[in-house]
Amino acid sequence: MTIGITTERISELCAQFKLPTVGTEAVNRFTKAGHVDALDSLLEVLEMEAEDRRQRRTARLRQASKLPAGKTWDTFERKRMPAELNQKLDELARR
Repeated sequence: MTIGITTERISELCAQFKLPTVGTEAVNRFTKAGHVDALDSLLEVLEMEAEDRRQRRTARLRQASKLPAGKTWDTFERKRMPAELNQKLDELARR
């Protein structure tokens, strides 16, 4: 990745993680210390954290939904729903 894209993505992820100081200082400090090449590794770790958080959030939401483990959009029995509700479901699925 280019330094600009890497820097921008590091800032985005730090903001997402509510780490404003890391977001504003990490790139500057790494650059001043002559470790620009380490920014790719830092970004990789931050991306791993983002993915881990997404997976944990999905697991929490699944557990909170109390749906059976095999219940997915594909296994949902739409024929049991009124036509009006099926139309709304189609509309939501397109968003």
